[in-house]
Amino acid sequence: MNGNKGKAPETESERLLQQYFESHELTDYEFEPRLPESRKPPDFCLRYAGRRIILEVKEIDPPEPELTVADKNKPLWGKDEATKAHLTRRGLPIPGGFSDPDAAIRKKIEEAWQKLRHFPNDICCIVLYDTHAPGPTTLKPWLVYGAMFGKPSHVTPYDPQQGFVPGKSHLMFSPAGGEMRWDSGESRKTNISAILVVEQFPVGQYRFRATAPKRDARLSTVERAVLGYKARNRARGTERDSSLREVRVIVHENPLATKKLPKNIFCGPYDERYGPRHNRIKRISAGREIRKLEARHPTAFESPLARIFRESAGKKKVLSGNH
Repeated sequence: MNGNKGKAPETESERLLQQYFESHELTDYEFEPRLPESRKPPDFCLRYAGRRIILEVKEIDPPEPELTVADKNKPLWGKDEATKAHLTRRGLPIPGGFSDPDAAIRKKIEEAWQKLRHFPNDICCIVLYDTHAPGPTTLKPWLVYGAMFGKPSHVTPYDPQQGFVPGKSHLMFSPAGGEMRWDSGESRKTNISAILVVEQFPVGQYRFRATAPKRDARLSTVERAVLGYKARNRARGTERDSSLREVRVIVHENPLATKKLPKNIFCGPYDERYGPRHNRIKRISAGREIRKLEARHPTAFESPLARIFRESAGKKKVLSGNH
């Protein structure tokens, strides 16, 4: 097979994946190949280490929130009334309200599996792309695995003496939702080796954010905005230029898979791989460049929850006089 022949990819996600293949010397691939196993061709077939890797690419569009009411003559209901109406009768959709991102991901997983189920003897991967994320993708590992195994719930142990213990907090999958379960025996998607997320990683933004001048509370909002604008201009053309991006892949291994994705593929300098370790989902590998960024600028990769815990701990030290 040769990726330079035949039909060219049309969607942004397909072009990004093709760009990744070419930049990582994975040139033995074909777009929409005609394979005898299925009348509908998959998006990509990649040959690697003597095996076929079948990939189906799906784009996750921004969710459209909906709120339901039961009476079209009374569209302006309070939140409690609307919730009750939705639970008791078949409601009418109106704009506004909340959306469930898990539902969109589960839908795409199901659509992709309908094609990949025809290839039980191959390594099969679903590739997801977040269409409305110009920077870091919103398809975080906990969200991807939540769509696979159940909605994630954050558990933080509480000590009566110390209060919450953030260092021991973790995510667990609840029985609600999910396409594949750890222990329910619903293993019909065991031919899915992994779910991949392809994105344009904003390496320049992370570098700039980590070295940007600290905010001065004495300055007005306008003054801080002007300083930030000048700093971004000075960063143009350097490694801190916010326009710098690298196409990368984040691998989410399926612990139920009958055929495992090779360990030495999708391991570029900015790639990451997640999978089960000791009955927990953890990051099991990361590219050298992403590890360098994390080592030099750890706060740039800090989650909002971790930042809250860190700032709270700092305030406690100040109040207690432990400097």
